Formats: sequence, C-alpha cells, structure tokens
Amino acid sequence: MCLMGIHAGVAAEQFKIAIYDDFAPFHYVNQEGKPEGALVDLWTQWALLYGHEIEFVIVKPKDVNRLLKRGKISFIAGEPHSVSLDEDREQGDALFPVYYSIYLHKDLIGINKLNQLSPLQIGITTSTLNSELVQSLPERQSIRQFPTRSTLHHAALQRDILAFLEMDLRQTDPLWLKLTRNFPISKRLAVQADYISFSVKKGDFTRQKWLNNQLRAIPKELQKQIESKWFTKGQEGKSLILAVSKDNLPYMTSASDGEAIGLFVDIWKAWSRVTGIPVSFIPFLEEDAVNAIKDERADIHIAIHEEVVEGIGLKPTEHTYSLFYRLFINQESGIHTAQELANRRIGVIKTSPFLPEIRQTIPDVQLVYYTSYIHMIESTIAGEITGFIGPTNLTEYLLFQGHLQQRFRVMESPKYETRLFAVVDPKNEKLAAEIKSGFERLSIRELSTIERRWIPNPKHRYFSEENIKFHLTQSELDWLEAHPKIRLGVMSNWPPYEYFNAKGDFDGITLEFSKLLESKLEAEFEILTYDSWQALLQAMEQKEVDMIFNTSPSRTEPFLSFTQPYWEAPDAMLTKAEGSTYSRLENLSGEKVAVVRNFAVEEYLRHQFPEIELYQVESLKEGIKAVDKEIVVGFIENLEALAFLIRKHQYVGFDLSIPEDMETKQNAIAVRRDWPEFRSIVDKLLSSIPEDDIRQIYKRWKQVRIEQGYSIERVLEVGLQAGGVIVVIFWIILYWNRRLHREISLRREVEEKMKHIATHDDLTGLPNRVLLRDRLEQAVGIHARGKQTLALCFIDLDGFKFVNDTYGHDVGDELLIEVAERIKTTIRKSDTVARFGGDEFVLLLANVGYRREVEQIVSKVLETVKEPYQLSTCESIIGASIGIAMFPEDGRDATELLKVADTLMYKVKASGKNCYRFND
Repeated sequence: MCLMGIHAGVAAEQFKIAIYDDFAPFHYVNQEGKPEGALVDLWTQWALLYGHEIEFVIVKPKDVNRLLKRGKISFIAGEPHSVSLDEDREQGDALFPVYYSIYLHKDLIGINKLNQLSPLQIGITTSTLNSELVQSLPERQSIRQFPTRSTLHHAALQRDILAFLEMDLRQTDPLWLKLTRNFPISKRLAVQADYISFSVKKGDFTRQKWLNNQLRAIPKELQKQIESKWFTKGQEGKSLILAVSKDNLPYMTSASDGEAIGLFVDIWKAWSRVTGIPVSFIPFLEEDAVNAIKDERADIHIAIHEEVVEGIGLKPTEHTYSLFYRLFINQESGIHTAQELANRRIGVIKTSPFLPEIRQTIPDVQLVYYTSYIHMIESTIAGEITGFIGPTNLTEYLLFQGHLQQRFRVMESPKYETRLFAVVDPKNEKLAAEIKSGFERLSIRELSTIERRWIPNPKHRYFSEENIKFHLTQSELDWLEAHPKIRLGVMSNWPPYEYFNAKGDFDGITLEFSKLLESKLEAEFEILTYDSWQALLQAMEQKEVDMIFNTSPSRTEPFLSFTQPYWEAPDAMLTKAEGSTYSRLENLSGEKVAVVRNFAVEEYLRHQFPEIELYQVESLKEGIKAVDKEIVVGFIENLEALAFLIRKHQYVGFDLSIPEDMETKQNAIAVRRDWPEFRSIVDKLLSSIPEDDIRQIYKRWKQVRIEQGYSIERVLEVGLQAGGVIVVIFWIILYWNRRLHREISLRREVEEKMKHIATHDDLTGLPNRVLLRDRLEQAVGIHARGKQTLALCFIDLDGFKFVNDTYGHDVGDELLIEVAERIKTTIRKSDTVARFGGDEFVLLLANVGYRREVEQIVSKVLETVKEPYQLSTCESIIGASIGIAMFPEDGRDATELLKVADTLMYKVKASGKNCYRFND
C-alpha cells in the first residue's frame, strides 16, 4: 500500500478535534485519563496518512457550538445524526452505524413493546432530549434527564431508574459487564437506527466537503481493522451475539422476562458448552434479525429457512434442523386421507418452498394462499377451507394455545420438509468453521434429549433414535484390544450414585450405567473405591484411575477429558426447616454455605456468586451436620444425593429447595486426557444406549430405596452356626416380622387415608387450600425456571348464600358438589381446581402463553357455572366472580398471587359480579 500517494501535495494542518469523555466506544477518556475509542483511532490514522497535526480536546456537549464559533475546536470527532442539532452545525458522511434502544431492568416482567412502557420513568441524557429519538417514544412517557451518560449509567446501576434510552451497548464499552448484568441485552427494546458522523461549524461546507473526501480515500482495510477492534463481537473472552426470531415457539422466542427460550436456544447453549465459546441471545423480529447480522450487531442468526438464505446475502454455515409440514384437517370434514381432498380448498403460505411438491402429491386440491398460520386456523374453523398445511410443532403449539386441538386432525402423510441453517457474515470464515466444528461434536443423543423437552410427540421430532448407531473404527477396536481392563474410580459413600449398600455390595446409578457400557465392549471395568472426591481426583491425575462417572464438563483440570452429557443432575440447597428460605442464590450474599470440596458446584458459585462465603466439607454427611449445627445457613449438593440421605436416615427438621438461579448440571464421564480414543469410544457407547434404558434407570432411582435391618439370608446363616436354639429364635423372629409387616401395611394404609383427608376437601373431593398452596409453590418454582407464565384464578359464587339460607345446608352442599364437577370439566389435565373454603374455589392454570388463553378458560367456567342446577328440592341459577393473578407479573410467590387474585375477585363483586378481572 503506497501511503505517499494519498497525502502527496496536501498541505499539513493543525486540528483540534473535540471528543466527549463518556461516548464509548466511539470516543471517551480511559482510566489513565487518555483519549480512546474507535473515532480516536480513525482520526489518528487520518492524521498519519495525511501528515496533519492533531490534538484531542475533551469538551462537554453543551459547549460544542460555542467552541466551534470561537475557533477553539476545529470539528467534533463524531456524534449521532439524530442528536446533532441541524441549525447549529453541519454533519459529514456516515462513519459508523449506531442503534438506540430502551434498556429494561431484569426485574421488569412482561414489557415487550414500546407502548407498554407507560408510566415507567425513562432516563435519557440532556443532549438526547430534543432529538427525534425522543419523538419516537410513546406519548405520556415520563422522561428523567441526566447531564451525561456517566450519570445516567450510575443511576441505572443504583436502581434509581429501571429503564433508560441508550445506544446499543457493545462488549467493548467499559461498563458492558456492570450494566448488562442488571439490564440484559435480551430485554432491550429497539427504538431507532442512526449513524455517527463528524460535525463542523454551521455553514462551513468547505471543511465538511474536504473532510468527507479525505475520509473516503482512507484504505478500506484500515477502516476494517478499526471496526474489528472496537465493534466485532465474539472476541476472546466475550460472548457471541446470537439473533433469535420472536414468536416461534417451541423453537425460539422471547419469554415474559425478555430471555430467549426454545428448542433452538437450548441447542445453541449445548453448542456453547462443547466449544467453550460464551453466547448471548437477543430476540428480534425476523427481518430485524437478518439486518442485525449485516450491521454487525449480532454474529449468528441461529435458524433461517434454506429457501430464504440465497436472497439475503449471508453465508449458511450448518444445517442445524429440519421442519416438517403436514396437513391439518377440520375434524368435522370427515376426511382421513389425502385422496379424499380432491377439489377441496386447502390453505398454504404463499411463499412455501414446497408448492410444486404439493401439486404432485395432492394434484386435485385447490390451494388458497395466506400470509399467516393463525389466519388459516380461523378460516378452517369458519369452514372457508377444509384444512391447511403448516409446520407440525409450531401449528400444534398455536392450537394448544387456543384449546383447539380437538377441532383438527393431523395427517401423517404427505409430509414436506424444509431445512434450517445457521448464517453468518460471509467474511467471517473463522466463525463459520467454529460453528461447523461445534455441531460435529454434538451427538445425536444429546440433541435428541434436548428436542424431547420441547417436542412431546415422538413422530414429530427431527432427531430420531434411528440415527443413533454404535460403530467402532478399526483403530478404536485395536485400542480396546490393547486395553482389556478399564479402571473405574468411584466414591464409597455418595448414594444414590456410588455407595456400598446394607449388604456390603457396591451399588448405585454409576454401577448400572457401567454395566450397560461394559456389556457392549469386550473389556472389563475394574471398580476402585475412594473415600473422598479429592482422593479420587488425585488418583485420576496420577493415572491410577482411567474414568470417573458423574462429573461436570465445566471442570478445568488439565488431565481430564469429557464425554457428552448422559444424565441431568440438578443441585439443590438443604436448609433447616425453621430457618430462612432463599428463593435465589443472589439472596445468599454475605452468608456462609457448605459445599463438598472440589465438586463442580464450588467452582460455579465462586465464579457466579463471589459474595457467598463457601465452607468446604469432605462428604454429604459432613455438609448436613454443618447445617444442623448452624455453622452454615445451607448446604448445596446434588438433589438426588441429598434426598437419598434424608430419606434413608430419616433426617428431620430440614428443607430441600432449588433456587431459581441455580444452574442445572449435566453429568458427563471424565476419562484420561491422554486417551482420546477411549473418549470417542465412550461417546459412541452413550449415544447407542436407547432412551428407554436411560429412562428405566432414572425411574428406578428417583424413588429412594431405604435399606434397613438384616436380610433373611443373614439370619439363616447365624441360625445354622448357633444351632437349634437359634433356629427356634429365628422362627419366632420370622413370625414376629410377618406380624410387623402386616401392622406396617395397615399403618401405611391409614397414613395414606389421613394424608388424603388432610389435603382434600371432604365434601367435593377437590384439593383443599393446604394441597393448593403446596402445588402453587411447586408450580411457581417450575415456571420461574422455565420462564413460563401461570394464572391463579380466585372464584367466589354469586347467589350461593341465598340458596344455602333458603333451602338449607344440605341443598347448599349439593350445589357445591355440582359446581366442583362442572369446573373440573372446563379445565385441562395439567391444571388444578381446589376448594378454598365455603363457596370459594381456586384454579391453578399451568403454562399459559397469553391472557387470551386464560380468558378462554375462565369464560368457559363462567358459562358452565351459570347453567341451571336441578337440585333435590329446587332449581337454582347462580353466577361467579373471578379475580385473576398472573405469575410472574402480579407476584413472585404463592402468598402474593393469592392476595392479588382475592383482591381482584372482590373488585368484580363490587362492580356487578358474574365476570372476571385481571390486574391491569
């Protein structure tokens, strides 16, 4: 590159370039008090290329016009076009794109659109106040001004404001980590696109034109280097930004708290784990998601239809999934096969890539073109079309939301396929290679496990177990022949995974899995036991052990190599029953918590929650003892292990809980790092295990087996050694044991009946308020972890008191029983209806997508309840008033939700009855 040719013949000048102290990453003052940023680099390179002398002058935005007019500064390094006042200064060509968004605090739930912001207070800088950005915000918006970005950010960090208008933060911004921890990028709402350009004094068109010409002549390679330094995401130690299309469940969407959820999101989280590359998800509308890749606001679009890829100018990197499309037919049509569709009207999206295939497989059908699946569902119900072709799982989800599954029949054939690809910027060859490598390391077994969580119908899954095969290469067979014995290291007292049972035999989940693997190999597993995890790790490091089950792939020991995960192993926290409860780990700041030394959870807590004081123990029993003696407030360990010990030893006075922000671990097998062939073999073995086998193991061990007393074999052994007297004693003991067994059986039956009486209403047989609260608390925890919404509906009968007082309590009881039966017929199997007391009932509606779904259910309840009742002495008509609380927007625990729903019910009573009300 000949730089002399660029500035030859151009007279050198001296320039004072204005920069702001907190306009990162474009220009700002670093911790050493020096100018820094993308535009500082750009103007520095400009000066070097043209031989100019420059000085960066730190100014305040409010002083810019005065300094320009007086000649104290030559021009401004760069500022957003929408913020710069046209009547005061002239702007140059666009230098860098910039995007503005409203950043929302992580605790704000259910805000997904700009028009939902009111009456929330929005923080902005004074320089932004009069810009067109503010004009794009909804009316009646409360604006709070801050003189600088620094004061704005400080207020956000102090929770003085829960929302602020700002340029899209980049990972090169100094405040990136602090701000995005509480204002995650996934929750931001896009406001407006803009660009950064330099500014000169009003009317100084000569300098404006001259600077534009010089900047255009700067080599593109140099500009790309600056962009790469300051704007490229996915640098070492930083997250890749993944674009997610909204409203595409079960595949991908944005949850009520702004977090990305769905099948594709979980697959990319698995990709992140195997590659070690951190990722962050940002939900976009489809068109915006594509533009985000082009504008370098995101690195990867996680899934785009193959027919769309060619026209968007992005590079497809990996076929990650396939969608299958099927015919959804109106049940009332009576049609069961495609041949019966001749001359029928069938709906289809007009841009579908398989239109030619449809015409071949159903040649006589009349195609009607639509732009949305919801419109086709409505047209089918209205009888305008017989059915439509839609993506199987997405359509079933839409039908489930509307409780319309019974109105449609899914035809298994014909079936059409469209492939989905991950796409990146065509210039990013390195990232494309990393994506491909990561997906090659993901096994079909792991992908199948992820898919099963989101796609309940096995016929509609893409990752089929037919693709899971076990085949060893010749080199792997040779390796096995050279290593006929594999040393398996286990813990001696870590039930239910690895332990010695009451008979003195080694037992546990690890043993079952090792037998499964051993049965497929011509190799022997030699089991070596250790009393502590530390000792087991040391043995692995010294190559005295070849493999360890039940380890976390997040471990960083250099001598370990990990297989794919094979077992989900959630951690839980043990606390004293009368002690404080902690729904989130972040609430444990400053508290002392026990962990087993060198277990994976210790490293996780040190990294994610450094404010928690960790107390190391060597075993589970030592951890439980530390809680019992109140040395610590809690003990965090594997859920199954804690539950096993508590039930086996009948510990009392303890509670088990899973905090909302607790990581769900995936157990893998650790093998020696110098045995890569063995890791490959074990991965193939794990992939070949049928899912039913894994499910059976889990089923056997999720219910803890309590072992106590002597076995019959042991008693006989003692009897034979001691002679006839002992034999007589043995028969007495045996007889006594049989009587004891009968007594225990009878006691258990009584206990079960007592438990049912304690948790159910004796009149209607419905769950009572005790069982309701228990189910509600469990549901809140499950829905919080799954980013899902539930509804709690408080029902009070209108007119019941009149029937009860007029005709007597017996007739009132008849009415309550009939109401309970009617309500049960209106809800889904996954929902709960409970009698709260008197004429009050409560509905717990699980996993509701939208308010519309709740409205459909409660409307049906109202219609059903007000139908006439034929009672023994009279006919009666009553109504119902319903208050509805939504989790998490109306409350984060059972008490809050019940209080809100009860209050809303009384508001319905006061405003006319026989209706329902949300907390608007």
